[in-house]
Amino acid sequence: QMAALLRALYEGAFNIFETPMRWLQYSLGAHRMAWVFLLPTLLIFGLFTYLPILLNAWRRNLIEPPQHFPTYYKGRWIGGARVFDTMHAVPCSNGLGMVSLRDACEAYGIEGAKATEWNGAPMDGSRVSEVFEAGEWDLLLSYCVEDVTAQTLLYYRLTCGDTWGTFDRHSDLAEQVLEIQQATGLSDGARAIAILKLLEANGLLPRGAAA
Repeated sequence: QMAALLRALYEGAFNIFETPMRWLQYSLGAHRMAWVFLLPTLLIFGLFTYLPILLNAWRRNLIEPPQHFPTYYKGRWIGGARVFDTMHAVPCSNGLGMVSLRDACEAYGIEGAKATEWNGAPMDGSRVSEVFEAGEWDLLLSYCVEDVTAQTLLYYRLTCGDTWGTFDRHSDLAEQVLEIQQATGLSDGARAIAILKLLEANGLLPRGAAA
C-alpha cells in the first residue's frame, strides 16, 4: 500500500503539468512547442546580454532610462550607490568589471576628453610620476584639470544630468539610511538600532523613543 501511495504521488506530481501542456500544444500546435521550452532561456539571455547595450545606447544619446531601470555598478545591476564611481558604473565586456576613463568617454561620445599627450604618447595615470620627475608642472596641471573635467562630463552622462541612478543632493539622510540597510555583516537588530540613532541625531525621532 505504501508503494502504491508513493507511486500515485509520483505520477500525480508529474501529471500536474499534463493538462496545461496539452492545452498549449492544442493552442499553438506541435511545431511551436519548442518555443515554449526555449522562451525562458531566451529571456534570460536577452536580459543579461542586451540590458548593458540598451543602457549604454541611452546614455550615449542623452536619453534618461525609466525610473526603475536598474543601474550598473561593479559588475552588478543594483539600485543607486552613495559613492558614484564612474570607473565601475559603465557596463563593459572586458572581464574586469571596470573601464578606463578614456575608453568610457570615447564610448559615450564625450569629445576632447583625455587628449593631453607627453613625448608623443597619450598621458595617463601610470605616467604621472615620470612627468613629475621631469619637472613638467604645466603639463601635469593640464592633465589633472582635464581629468577632473572628463570625470565631471562622464558623471553627468552616466546619470543623465544628475537625475538618474544617483541620489538627490539634498537627500543625505536618505542616503545614510539606505547605506545602513545595504550594509553587510549587520544583524537586523544592529541595523534597526543604527537607523534609530541616525533618525534621532537628525531630530526626527524623540530621544525617549530610541531608548
